Amino acid sequence: MRWDHKLKASAFISRKIAEPFEGKPERMIIGAALEFLDENKSLLRMKDPKEELKLIKKVRDSKGNTCVVMQQMHNGIPVEGGIARVQFDPNRAINLLTNKYQPEIEIDTKPKIEVEDAIQIALKDAKDGKPEEGYSPKLCIYQRKDKTYLAYNVHIDDLEHERELHYYIDTHNGKIIHKNALRNIGSGVGVYSGSGSLSTVLDGTIYKLIHNIRMSSGGPEIRTCDLDGTTNNCSDANISEDSDNNWN
Repeated sequence: MRWDHKLKASAFISRKIAEPFEGKPERMIIGAALEFLDENKSLLRMKDPKEELKLIKKVRDSKGNTCVVMQQMHNGIPVEGGIARVQFDPNRAINLLTNKYQPEIEIDTKPKIEVEDAIQIALKDAKDGKPEEGYSPKLCIYQRKDKTYLAYNVHIDDLEHERELHYYIDTHNGKIIHKNALRNIGSGVGVYSGSGSLSTVLDGTIYKLIHNIRMSSGGPEIRTCDLDGTTNNCSDANISEDSDNNWN
């Protein structure tokens, strides 16, 4: 089990966690996942899993495991990064749980600016590019540096510079809470694989080894951290960073 000291809750549990759900047909496995989370909501610091979690997808891997992926909602608004995954083995016993549920959210969920205003704020900051085609800016609960915001998530495509900018705009005052540039391609030389490229995120003026392209579809955020040998805990404080995106 891995404990998340920031969330003060269990974040990862593997091996056999619960006995098989006898008599549960495949179509009922989502209900079984919610039932398990509800029974263990104190450990996971969840308030009401059956009401707060919305199914994103249910997938089966080549070994017969079935993973139920759910999105945390607050007053009908998705919580950015608030993903819970419950995995069942072929015998329908739970063998894996990952939890990024964000507890104790308290925030006014009525925007004070329109989404069109947020788009213009992002365009003005980006200087180049246009709103991502086929994507509608989404309202979300966004947490950064221990603060909680109601935000518009705005995507700007800057094809000239081969980047996609993701903005989080505060819906209460129009300020930019955070922005990062996806599709940044860094370069480096691996110990075993030689030279190659890798996906990074631009946070301000610093590149970070974070791959988060799959998060919107319920996939994981993959982070690479620098550890000094005295700890094996990855956190925001030790994410690998570089100033020029050349990781040699």
